[in-house]
Amino acid sequence: MLSADAHIGRRSFHGTKLVLFAGERVVLLRRDRKAWIPWPDRWDFPGGQREPGESPVECVLRELEEETGLRLPVGRLERARRVRGRWGHVWVFMARIGPREVARLRLGDEGQCIVLMSPGRLVRDARRISYQRRQMASLGLLRAGRGGTTVLQRRGVGG
Repeated sequence: MLSADAHIGRRSFHGTKLVLFAGERVVLLRRDRKAWIPWPDRWDFPGGQREPGESPVECVLRELEEETGLRLPVGRLERARRVRGRWGHVWVFMARIGPREVARLRLGDEGQCIVLMSPGRLVRDARRISYQRRQMASLGLLRAGRGGTTVLQRRGVGG
């Protein structure tokens, strides 16, 4: 659960990201290959842009469900930090899921695939987004993980 020093209000923010651990790996989505979106064909944490009136917690939980089909109770969010992003402040959260929840992960309307990847591999991967190292560091999460990448679900051709 979030620590007492991580008070989250409705201060101005652009969006949210969730560093979601499944064991020692993090859940990532490979962004679509559309030239008009930021960071096409790159690995990204679940999350996205704030909708009007949303709190950071509401935003991150909605985005997680839209992108992965997973409903996570608010009490499962363990850490949160507000960091400066490309278009304004972004709340970065951390949570953990178990094998049963991993088995229920499903792509929403966006993305090419969902994978599990060690944080160490992510920060070295050519398809990472430059801000991810800073987001993980803000949560104190840059520890070496074992293994590489496990593909959980891939969108079919033309998807």
